[in-house]
Amino acid sequence: PEMKAMLTSVLNAIALAKPTINYCQGMNFISSFLLQLTNDEKETFYFMMGIIDNTEFASMFIEDLSKLKSFFFLFERLIAIYIPEAFYALKSANVNVNTFSPAWFITLFTNACTIVDINDPPKVVLKIWDVFFLKGWKGLIATGLVIIKRFQERIKVLKYDEILHFLLSVVIKSDFFKNEKYDLFISSFK
Repeated sequence: PEMKAMLTSVLNAIALAKPTINYCQGMNFISSFLLQLTNDEKETFYFMMGIIDNTEFASMFIEDLSKLKSFFFLFERLIAIYIPEAFYALKSANVNVNTFSPAWFITLFTNACTIVDINDPPKVVLKIWDVFFLKGWKGLIATGLVIIKRFQERIKVLKYDEILHFLLSVVIKSDFFKNEKYDLFISSFK
């Protein structure tokens, strides 16, 4: 209950500080992740403000969300170019990229984890954040491509609802995101 109250307070403070940004569901995942890392409401607020002010994150949620829509279009085109078998499998199953990728990108992949031990935070998510802070949305797209490439054989044999369940639940809770598999994640980028 205390964590939920702190999270609500952080999100309300962000809404007051940045009224031009439309609230998105992902902000609560990111704030919750930061709150678990810091256990400090004020620090979490400043981290969130840093993300909003120093990255392209906020630009995705202004006005009609056209930048976010173009981001999803770009991601889909890159899958088609670099991972055509997965692209055709998704298309054959009538799965659009904007059906599953918002849960990844809008949350900055924080929906993939719960911090069990503060002394052993999820290295993969922190690495994704490093990539995002250094490369912006290009870094998140690269991460999405790595995930699709890594699991394309599985995607090719699934149907619509199975693909969505797999990409929205199974993948992000898989060993791929666990600290023990960090080296696998890093090697997938190479």
